[in-house]
Amino acid sequence: MTSTLPGSAFVPDLVALFEAFPFLDRHLLAVEDYLADGVYVLRAEVPGVDPGRHIKVSVRAGVLTVAAERVVAGRAGVRSDFHYGLSARSITLPNGADIDAIEATCGDGILVLRIPVRAHVGGDRVTALSCA
Repeated sequence: MTSTLPGSAFVPDLVALFEAFPFLDRHLLAVEDYLADGVYVLRAEVPGVDPGRHIKVSVRAGVLTVAAERVVAGRAGVRSDFHYGLSARSITLPNGADIDAIEATCGDGILVLRIPVRAHVGGDRVTALSCA
């Protein structure tokens, strides 16, 4: 997913491109994200997934990962084009994302994560020193 949000990097998007290759035996969740009124919102399609048992959300080093598992219904001899198993997606969070205040809701097959984003404080400033 290409993101234009502050703090997003090219490298994670490049990694996501390679994760989409079918030979890696991993399916990506379909997601959309946006920043509105100081809140980063991520929506992920998770139809047929039990949110209480088969969705895992984690954050590590500024990267949010959503993993969802659709469990096989157990019917034999039936045609199915559904994808069963694990689907996942990792997204770089914008600078200032408050991961301690994540709110999650799930309804109609859509997981919605809301993460407040504080104003970016310092960290990017470089002071030029004079050399004598």
